[in-house]
Amino acid sequence: MEHPTISTDWISQLPEAVLTDIMSLISTKEAVSTCVLSKSWEKLWASVPVLHFDLRQFLGDHVDSWEKFRDGQIKFVRFVNSVLQNRRNSKLDIFSLKMERQNGCYCALDISPWIIYAIGCKPRVLSLVVSTYEHLYIPNPVFTCTSLEELHLVTETRCTELIETESVELPSLKSFSLGHAMIDGDFMKQLLSGCPILEKVVLYFCDLHMFSDDRISSNSLQHFIFSDCGLLIESDVEVFVPSLIHLGIRNCRGDELNLHAPSLIHACIYHSSPCFYKSNLFGGLTNATSLDLFGTPKFIVFGATKFMDEQGGDLANFPLFNNLKNLSVGEWCMISNFNLVASFLQNSPNLENLTLYHKPSPNATAEDMAQWLSGILFQHENLKKVHIVPNMGTYDQSFYKLVNVLRASIKDGAVITVQLSFANMTSSIII
Repeated sequence: MEHPTISTDWISQLPEAVLTDIMSLISTKEAVSTCVLSKSWEKLWASVPVLHFDLRQFLGDHVDSWEKFRDGQIKFVRFVNSVLQNRRNSKLDIFSLKMERQNGCYCALDISPWIIYAIGCKPRVLSLVVSTYEHLYIPNPVFTCTSLEELHLVTETRCTELIETESVELPSLKSFSLGHAMIDGDFMKQLLSGCPILEKVVLYFCDLHMFSDDRISSNSLQHFIFSDCGLLIESDVEVFVPSLIHLGIRNCRGDELNLHAPSLIHACIYHSSPCFYKSNLFGGLTNATSLDLFGTPKFIVFGATKFMDEQGGDLANFPLFNNLKNLSVGEWCMISNFNLVASFLQNSPNLENLTLYHKPSPNATAEDMAQWLSGILFQHENLKKVHIVPNMGTYDQSFYKLVNVLRASIKDGAVITVQLSFANMTSSIII
């Protein structure tokens, strides 16, 4: 029995609002290409309230010369101009522009007309990821757009220059991220004072210049993240963020930040090179319920007293972490004979879960480890679980020594788990 051929175009029968929502999920180049599917789709792309422009879609697979990059850039400019001229609806929800350098080739374009067009359409989200030869001029209307809720700026240039603006008035902005830029205390003041409901700030690969009379203050900020930033600070800077719940610092010193964050829940500090921290940063973390400390610091300082260094150090000034329930320690756990872990256990009366990212110590004997782990360390009253993660999935002799000594040192009722890795899969077992 032959089945009748079904030729009905069910997709085209969907409401236009549904179709434009579907097109919002793909790039603008792909959306425009749908005009060949049927006559009813010919102008449908022009009503899509989302624009995603990406230079890479016009460059081909291999850009091995400036000529190829220039040719792709010319096609890209023509396409963007054509789309903006032929859009049916001026209202925009998202405007995203990506023009990243390829094989050392930077863009040589003035994109300010495109930015002005986008701001005139009152977008909710504006994302600019642009690599240019010269300083990228960001028109001031970007910083006074009342409709913006998310602003993402990555401004990689051959010569980083200070971002300056006449004023910042973004009453709807909730999320701001900035990459590869230089900013100062004046810009930070303008940003935080001009964004009354700002909840999230992310700075990465930025240079932040601040002076002794600068301060960072926001009653609304909940998430503050520094990643690979250069903090060029004259002296300690006061940071008042009473609503902050998450702090992330990656490969930034941060010790000049005198942190006041009474609502802090989680903090993650990571450093891939030797560094030090002082009490004005760590003292601001004492309200956290969860801490992740990763990296290879040379020593940590509280006030004028070094409490942990490679030789042991003075632990007298270690602060109390009364709210801390979850602690993850990477690399540090084998430094200074576990002094850092010991200090946290001694000064965190409510700690329940401890995760140790093992650092190989091939010269340490089981007797050494037993001495390091004796006494207060794992007889902690509320400790429920110690989780051990091997270094890069490597289970060397020092790892097994650590596991065996922990089994003898931990209090009754607490659980030790070990992370196992096999064929790109991970799981945990109780030992």
